[in-house]
Amino acid sequence: MYINENDLKFALHSQEITTLKRYSGAVETAINAAIHTVRDNLSQIYDIDLELTKTGDSRKVSLVRLTVHIAVWYLCVAEPLVDQDGKKSYLYEKALEELKSIRKGDILTDLPKYEDKPGLGARYGFSEDIQDQKF
Repeated sequence: MYINENDLKFALHSQEITTLKRYSGAVETAINAAIHTVRDNLSQIYDIDLELTKTGDSRKVSLVRLTVHIAVWYLCVAEPLVDQDGKKSYLYEKALEELKSIRKGDILTDLPKYEDKPGLGARYGFSEDIQDQKF
């Protein structure tokens, strides 16, 4: 997995993780949901699946941070006491805003973009192959 329970220590105290583990599969479910959220936000432009297969130090630190904040928010849905001050919800909202800015090109990233090749335009919402066809 792109992020794991150890990465959550970046945003949660060990005691909070222990509390959240009471919910069977909650940590893994939250991590999976966060990865899907990142994929959904960036896959239209970037080959995000390539990045999401990486582990350890080969991962992009900024993307790990965003994914962790999103996973923590999903965990807070299971245990609201973990986010009493609203900080984790705030970080979740900021992570989503940053993902949208990356997608729009407002934030530069070195994530690999899909190459512009004939027939791949459908990923962008158009296709030169289709535009040139006569009906």
